[in-house]
Amino acid sequence: MTNNDILRRIKLAFNFDETKMRQIFSCAGFNVSSEQITDWFRPEDDLEFQDVADIQLAIFLNGFIIAEQGAKTKEKIKHEKELTNNLILGKLKTALNLKDAEIIQLFQSVQYTLSQTELKALLCKPNQEHYQPCKDQILKLFLQAIHTKYHT
Repeated sequence: MTNNDILRRIKLAFNFDETKMRQIFSCAGFNVSSEQITDWFRPEDDLEFQDVADIQLAIFLNGFIIAEQGAKTKEKIKHEKELTNNLILGKLKTALNLKDAEIIQLFQSVQYTLSQTELKALLCKPNQEHYQPCKDQILKLFLQAIHTKYHT
């Protein structure tokens, strides 16, 4: 999955318009132009299409957390320069204030069985013994379940 796909799916799941997208970026201290947002959502074969860089998606996800949960500290936010599907899953979990049982239910809503142990392995740090990389298909299913639950 590309970062553009992920950002598009989040935008659609929550019916975010351009103004809301810009607000979320600004929560993380980043100003984004209307043109840049438009270029991220263009078809890939469009000459004006732009890739969403990892750091840009990280800024958006951090801004989403702040917009939904509030700022935890007055410290400057450190945005990840490289993202993994595991980090994206964890940031969405935090932004939506989801408990493990709720995530498991979300997966069940899209006919995917995920155990508590498997979820913990996806959410732990890469240097931990039980860490498992989150495959694209799992992240797609999670985003699909979020869309089904939150799309208004």
